[in-house]
Amino acid sequence: MRQGAILAALLVAAALADTATAPGLAFYLVLAAVLPGATVALSALGELVDARESPLPEALALWHALCTGLALLAVVACAAVRSPGVDLGTVPPLATSLVFCALGLLALGAVTQLATRPLYDVDTSRSL
Repeated sequence: MRQGAILAALLVAAALADTATAPGLAFYLVLAAVLPGATVALSALGELVDARESPLPEALALWHALCTGLALLAVVACAAVRSPGVDLGTVPPLATSLVFCALGLLALGAVTQLATRPLYDVDTSRSL
C-alpha cells in the first residue's frame, strides 16, 4: 500500500508541475513513478496468483491487478510521450491525460481493496 501512495504522490506532483509550467520536472517525476508503478502492479499480480490465501476474492483480485497493470502502462506511455518535449519545454496534451488516467486507475484499484476489507476484526474464538 505504501508503494501505491508513493506512486500517487509522484503523479500528483507531476500534474502540479505541469500546471506550474515545469515540464522538465514533471517528466522526471513521471519517470520516477515507473518503479513504484511496477512494484504495485507486480504485487497485485502476486495477490491474483495467490488468490486462495488473499483476503480479496478472486474476481476482485483480478480487477485490482488489471487496474494497477493498466496504471503502469499509462505511466510508461506518459513518460514515453513526454520525453521528446523535455528539451523544448512543451507538454503534449496526451501526457497530461495519461497522468490523470493513471491516477483514476489507481483510485479504482484502491477502492476495490478498501471495499473488501472488514471494518473491524471479530474474534469468534472466545466464548462467554
